[in-house]
Amino acid sequence: ATWATTAGFAVTADEGAKIVKGLEAPDTLRGQGVHVGGVKYFVLRTDEKNIYGKKDKDGIVLAKTGKAVLVCVYKDPILGGACSNAVGKLADYLVEAGY
Repeated sequence: ATWATTAGFAVTADEGAKIVKGLEAPDTLRGQGVHVGGVKYFVLRTDEKNIYGKKDKDGIVLAKTGKAVLVCVYKDPILGGACSNAVGKLADYLVEAGY
């Protein structure tokens, strides 16, 4: 279920299911990429809680908390590091709040 979203942005049920599966087994996304909103992002890096992807000058950061998955897309001129930092802080806040 979607808890919150930006107007005009949507993750399909199929995309969401593949993201959750990819967070459980990140290596499965390396060859396939990650799809969000019909856009395919090349997976750059994964760790136990995050997936980082890129498409041209834009990118995506996915973060897993105990009960949620944050899906954050950034567009040029925003830099990946800035997005990653913001997503990390939000994920930490949600974890501390029990989510």
